[in-house]
Amino acid sequence: MKIRRVILSLFMACTLMAAAMTDQQVIDYIKQQTAAGKSNQQIGKELMAKGVTREQAQRIKEKFESQQNSETSPTTQSISQAKAERRHNVNNDIASESMIDIGREVDEGQDGQVSARQIYGHKVFNSRALTFEPSENIATPQNYRLGPGDEVIIDIWGTSEDHLRQTISPEGSIMISQIGPVYLNGMTINDANKHIKNAFSKKYAGMEDAETDIQVTLGQVRTIQVDILGEVATPGTFRMSPFASVFHALYRAGGINDIGSLRNIQVLRNGKKVAGVDIYEYLFDGKTNGNIRLQEGDVIIVPPYDQLVSIDGNVKRPMYYEIKPDETIKSLLEYSGGFTGDAYEGMVRLARQSGTENELYNIERGEFASYRLQDGDIITVGTILDRYANRVELKGAVYRPGMFAIGKDINTVSDLVKKADGVTDDAYTDRVLLYREGPDLELQIMALDLKDILEGRAKDVTLKRNDVLVISSIHELEERGALSIGGQVARPGSYPFAANTTLEDLIFQAGGLLEGASTARVDISRRIVDPTSTQQTQQISEIYTVSIENGLALNSGKGFKLMPYDHVEVRKSPGYNAQESVSVR
Repeated sequence: MKIRRVILSLFMACTLMAAAMTDQQVIDYIKQQTAAGKSNQQIGKELMAKGVTREQAQRIKEKFESQQNSETSPTTQSISQAKAERRHNVNNDIASESMIDIGREVDEGQDGQVSARQIYGHKVFNSRALTFEPSENIATPQNYRLGPGDEVIIDIWGTSEDHLRQTISPEGSIMISQIGPVYLNGMTINDANKHIKNAFSKKYAGMEDAETDIQVTLGQVRTIQVDILGEVATPGTFRMSPFASVFHALYRAGGINDIGSLRNIQVLRNGKKVAGVDIYEYLFDGKTNGNIRLQEGDVIIVPPYDQLVSIDGNVKRPMYYEIKPDETIKSLLEYSGGFTGDAYEGMVRLARQSGTENELYNIERGEFASYRLQDGDIITVGTILDRYANRVELKGAVYRPGMFAIGKDINTVSDLVKKADGVTDDAYTDRVLLYREGPDLELQIMALDLKDILEGRAKDVTLKRNDVLVISSIHELEERGALSIGGQVARPGSYPFAANTTLEDLIFQAGGLLEGASTARVDISRRIVDPTSTQQTQQISEIYTVSIENGLALNSGKGFKLMPYDHVEVRKSPGYNAQESVSVR
């Protein structure tokens, strides 16, 4: 049976996670769900959820091959049995195509492999989410032509009433009691309605006087055979719904392969071309002109692509695109979604194979609409320069430091400072530094008296792009070394210097004196700083000694102020000894 061959095709493609069903359960499940009218996507997802291993798929394949070899040859069957089997397998044929689809969907869900060369549009016909499957619930198209396998429903009302359901035979006719065979093959529903009404006028009275009326509608539809050839994943003959379109047929064939054309698909009917399909018209403009409804015996041919070009760099959709001979760089840019925000739009770079070597071309913006592309061309879109045409920066002691744009409000140094809400109270304005790029982009420094500029006593300075103005704080210009304390204090170590810090303050920050600290002598060592000296001396520091009581300096040490880098040493009292104990046993 055809269903057997189809299940073989399905499981040859299956790659699932973990077996959760027996072989017979899998086969029965597929047949039941197909008969219930479930879509390919539904069955595929359910099988993936239930799980079937590669080993199980191979085992089922071998089982069917064994059964097929042991079966009786079809030539031994009677003609009536063959016809019965053919009619019985109409639904199975449709189901079998679903099996192939399910197998392909499983492969897509599990393998996850993509071609290294991504060609735009090639995935549209092998996506699990987009099948282009025709709807069976639509009204019968006016141009639909009846054929063998179609079910015709005839309703008669008025003076006479009747309800008939007949399936068109392989010879193209239906058999009506008391009338005989009525030939309907190739007729539209309207033509069939007139033809049957004329035939029934011999059987029912009042037909010609409109006392009795008749209506012909379409019931169950037949399947049609369509050949799909050329550069598709699975070329061959497919049986599908008579409402199927070209897009659905391409999906059933597994989609277009890596060398197949998306722009020049041809549909032949009775040896003549009836439609040319350009998938890009559908993908970019939503046009479905070439997506015609198929008929029995139609042939779809997918030729190899004519021209394939690549675009990369700063475009929204960099990849390969198939182009027609008359298309230009402008067309390619439109296909790729256009430039990104940081793209350089004035020129693109084109690499082309001349037959013996590669050649490079720079294509200006004005040539985009006229420069025609060739097969194998590679277009590269560059990025804009990583610099600003009107940026300046303000750093340091101002209320709003940061980047600013040179423009109508900011043109000079004073404008820039005012835009930053002015300098802070600790700003050192007698000398600020302006960093500027020279003629050869070498860095130059200009020293400015900002105080005089702001008060109008000095000429203002015009800003240039990439200027950096640095205003220092007076605290940055002072040496503010840390204070240190050691010895008999709770937390010896370094502490930040602050103006007017006294000895008592530092002892307090260090957690106070320990029990054994000497209050008679605390030493402070201070660096000798003499910027006017010309000779080296042996003395490296000055030592100050003060007495303290309860952590407070006495006599001349009261209010002793520390300087940066001072070191305080609280010594251990020589008369202090910690308790000791002995044990006698």
